[in-house]
Amino acid sequence: MKKFSFDKGNLSKGKIAIGAGAAALILGVGGMLLNSFSSDVEQTSSGYQIAKVKSGNVASNTLLTGQVAANRDQYVYLDASKGDLQDVLVNVGDYVGVGTPLVQYQSQNAQLDYDIAQRAVNKVDRQIYTAEVYGIEAASGSAVTAAGADADGSGYGYSAATGAAQQNAQNSLYDLYDSRADAVAGLEKAGNTLNATTVYSSIEGTVVEVNRDVAKSATGAGQVLVHIVSEDGLQVKGDVTEYTLPNIAKGQKVKITSKVFPGKTWEGEFSYISNYPKNGGESTGAAAATADSGAKYPYNVSINSDASELKQGFNVSMEVQNEGKQTVVPITALVTEDEKHFVWVVDQKRKAKKVQVTIGSADAENQAITAGLKEGEQVITNPDDQIKQGQEVDKDGESN
Repeated sequence: MKKFSFDKGNLSKGKIAIGAGAAALILGVGGMLLNSFSSDVEQTSSGYQIAKVKSGNVASNTLLTGQVAANRDQYVYLDASKGDLQDVLVNVGDYVGVGTPLVQYQSQNAQLDYDIAQRAVNKVDRQIYTAEVYGIEAASGSAVTAAGADADGSGYGYSAATGAAQQNAQNSLYDLYDSRADAVAGLEKAGNTLNATTVYSSIEGTVVEVNRDVAKSATGAGQVLVHIVSEDGLQVKGDVTEYTLPNIAKGQKVKITSKVFPGKTWEGEFSYISNYPKNGGESTGAAAATADSGAKYPYNVSINSDASELKQGFNVSMEVQNEGKQTVVPITALVTEDEKHFVWVVDQKRKAKKVQVTIGSADAENQAITAGLKEGEQVITNPDDQIKQGQEVDKDGESN
């Protein structure tokens, strides 16, 4: 029987070849990453690379998910305070305009109350008419007859009794005016109650949900009867956690992506961010940290670019964009020690100096620096453990 044996020499050569290939791949990737940081990196003969601190944008590390929804919609819920449900007046797919009747409640009692209130107004109007046309003149005439002639014997003078009668008649008329105002208020109240028995559309759009199978009394209160969505644009709705809330603001830009359309993006901005958490931990869409049990705050994002390919109900991802310019360095320049952050600065004498900095947000390439550096300073983008404070740094292959 022949024994199978290894050629150790060939095996070693194979390992060396594989190792060299991997090293070349790593160096290549590292070179691509470095080149993406800056187009004017200085290469020194000592192996260090130097770049200037710049003003630029850092892609946000705040990622959100949400759901595409209509810009405007209207829900009609069963309201037991309006009475018993009589009928739902629309069907799924109907296109309705503002003012279209949607739901009708029983209206017999409301109509009866309205009719009674109307008759009350009519009654007071008749009384006012009689008082204005006949009441004051009759009262004045009676007063003159009862008073008789004046002291001068003319018989046509103005007596105290005449004045009192006229004043009483005028006060009675004012009382009728007050009664009419009360009757009109009652009529308006009855009219509002009657009008409330019919629910109308407040937007123009398409009926997407109708539910007639509900308890037509107080036991079904709160159930959706009709849902209408507008056709005048889309938005994204979702929730953020209490930890993400401080990082976003109304008007802040976002970049929207969908797995349905790989490689395609849409522009948007926050149009609404609630200051109050949702009740009971309910959420629309997924929050940035789904494992977190903290409070959830609803938000809306308006879509500013052509969103004709998106449909209501699509789940999308969003990257929050940082506004304005920031002081940035290549992320490879940052050194972290004992939870503190440093960079190596090259001074005018071409010497390395370790500087503590305060960092902001970062992306795959850039690190925002909020304190400790100024635009135009030079930093070492590839520091290592061998670099020392005050060490001279070569430039373009020349020693200083």
